[in-house]
Amino acid sequence: MITLALPIWQGRLSPVFDFCTAVQLYSYCDGVFSAGARLEFVSQDAYGRAALLRGAGVRVLLCGAVSRAHQFALRQAGIELHSHICGEPSALLQAYAAGELHDFRMPGCGRGMRRGCGRGQGRGGRGPGGGRRGAAF
Repeated sequence: MITLALPIWQGRLSPVFDFCTAVQLYSYCDGVFSAGARLEFVSQDAYGRAALLRGAGVRVLLCGAVSRAHQFALRQAGIELHSHICGEPSALLQAYAAGELHDFRMPGCGRGMRRGCGRGQGRGGRGPGGGRRGAAF
């Protein structure tokens, strides 16, 4: 059995994990998902949140945008992170089971973004010119 956590906001995955107030827990066993408890966060501290999730047995987190501090804390806690995705919880859970979360990437996080979602590519990014105006490409 695997326990997954999804931060839900207005019936969809919360766009930014760092500021969500709670996550919905789901159990996944033999191809079937079961909704579990709702886990409330008492702090925005990255390590506190990671410890709370780990203490609840969470092994996988599906979320939208997430800061580097939270990414690091979650990975240190041994939680598998799938970030920069969006959609309705039931569709995301089925995509997770099918290995097709790439179909739910947030806008701007599609193929060709080699350095992470929205970072380092295109105008104003930290590409070859370091993000400075007037830099030669």
